[in-house]
Amino acid sequence: MRVKTGQNGEHFTFCRICEAFCGLVAEVADGKVVALRPDRNNPHSKGHVCVKGVNMHAVTHDPDRVTKPLKRKGNAGEFIEIEWEQALDEIADSLRSIMSEHGTEAVASYLGNPTAFSTNAIMGFGEFLGAIGCRKFYGAASQDTNARMLGNYVVHGAPYPFNIPDLSRCDFLMIVGANPLVSNGWGICAPRMRHDLDAIAARGRVVVVDPRRTETARPYEHVMVRPDSDAWLLLAMMRVIIDEGLADTDWLAAHSEGWGELFDAIARIDPVAAAARTGLAFDDVAALARDFATSERAALYAGLGLCRGYHGALGAFLYNAFNALTGRYGRPGGTRFGLNLIGAVKPFGGGHGAPYTRIGHIPSIAGMLATAMLPADIEEPGEGRVRALLMSAGNPVLSAPGGAVLERALSQLELFVSFDFY
Repeated sequence: MRVKTGQNGEHFTFCRICEAFCGLVAEVADGKVVALRPDRNNPHSKGHVCVKGVNMHAVTHDPDRVTKPLKRKGNAGEFIEIEWEQALDEIADSLRSIMSEHGTEAVASYLGNPTAFSTNAIMGFGEFLGAIGCRKFYGAASQDTNARMLGNYVVHGAPYPFNIPDLSRCDFLMIVGANPLVSNGWGICAPRMRHDLDAIAARGRVVVVDPRRTETARPYEHVMVRPDSDAWLLLAMMRVIIDEGLADTDWLAAHSEGWGELFDAIARIDPVAAAARTGLAFDDVAALARDFATSERAALYAGLGLCRGYHGALGAFLYNAFNALTGRYGRPGGTRFGLNLIGAVKPFGGGHGAPYTRIGHIPSIAGMLATAMLPADIEEPGEGRVRALLMSAGNPVLSAPGGAVLERALSQLELFVSFDFY
């Protein structure tokens, strides 16, 4: 939030760190936020907040925070402070020179995770990149959510509509590859996750599918599968649902296309063999499938755990297809998603395919290129070689694969600009 001198007292705001968006009360003195506390009257979070949210004022006013541009001078880690006017002029001059000599393909961008949680950052950075003609978007998504967005694209037609379970009315919630009591419900805007899950369990069932006995698995029903077998579990369950006539074909006929092809593909799956790959008995898998399909208010929720491993993209597709097969979209107690977000991220493209990486010809997902290929895009000679990189709130040398190789490549850039909220 922004405050000005004279706006002292209490101000209502909310946390932007994650999807929970918990309500906060900010105490302001002399135009400065001096304390944050949970907003117990917030209708969404009702007083819930994690330790990060109530300490963000300390981050904002941290004396080590960088508040002026730093220009690299000398060896690694050596910088000098310069004024904003000088920084903007030098960056603009360098970009203009590089694009004039090598074209816009010589400029790439990298979007770190915090960028997506700042409306100003995601919109402003996207519009700026579009204005200069930058078409190379690398980002943190290729380290975590690309499989999920590919599954969304194949089923929903766009990468960004994420399934959101209707927790307040759900009677049977199956959780696959997620630990929402720790993650605060990644992707579903549910700050009071423990309260919500306890309420569902009291009126029905919460089933947690995970190879580990997580903090979420412990208090509820735990189905312990072998690592990286989530896709096999969903395939076996879907085969049972189809074979026993439990699929919601009326919903599929009214709201989907190509579901006959899905049925044909599932028919080729041996459900007993698929169940065996999970380490579970087929009878137990079949019973779980029947219970879910016959529940009036059921939803499947999956987290990033489903997307990690050999079958990540398939698992993400099956997650969406499973909810569709059982007619859970738009149904009370089922799952839903909103389309408004799509407009906000249009500057970065969508879908699967073009643009491709210059090296390896790897397709993009949601318009984002695979970060693992960024070092080669910088180092390999040829037309379109990256010579300038604009980075927003990212640290891929630490978070991306092959950090040492990327660090070496970054040193070869003619221009490297890193923007960061901190």
